[in-house]
Amino acid sequence: EDYQCTVTSLNRLGTRVERNVINVSFKQPGLFRHAIIDGSSRGVLITYNRDKVVKARPGGILSMMTVQMDPRDQRLVDGRGKPFFQTDWSSELKQIQEHHDAGALLVRLTDRELGAATCWVVQLTLPGPHEETNDLWVDQTTHLPRRMVSMRRGQTLRDASYSNIALNMHPADEFFNLK
Repeated sequence: EDYQCTVTSLNRLGTRVERNVINVSFKQPGLFRHAIIDGSSRGVLITYNRDKVVKARPGGILSMMTVQMDPRDQRLVDGRGKPFFQTDWSSELKQIQEHHDAGALLVRLTDRELGAATCWVVQLTLPGPHEETNDLWVDQTTHLPRRMVSMRRGQTLRDASYSNIALNMHPADEFFNLK
């Protein structure tokens, strides 16, 4: 139903590289809250609600302001061009399944260690001229995603590691609505 976690991410946006640590909260259906706690966008808070409205608070001295943003705003996308509200686990896994059903190659790679966790690693290779691969690391004990790496032509677009995972905390809907 919902989860909260810490995401340590690297995103390549053209020539710009952003590294951030984000407290992510997600609640079914379609509620998102990203609080950037460290990195180049430290202090930014972004929410997405069931009405498909994005609201944000900048970091620093302007953090008292709340602004509404267009969900298509390029400042809300990761290195793959996906807006933050399409990067939850269920959206990511659904896209992997859709790409696989459409003919993308899905293979299991060698198991890897991530911290104290042993992970299964599967790689999705998208057909076409972009040479894009997406690696999903899944904790063998909890069966939860622990890392996702997207690359295009050998260059990392996004590398996200998940930690401090808490499931079914049942946050109030108001938590996802900035005023």
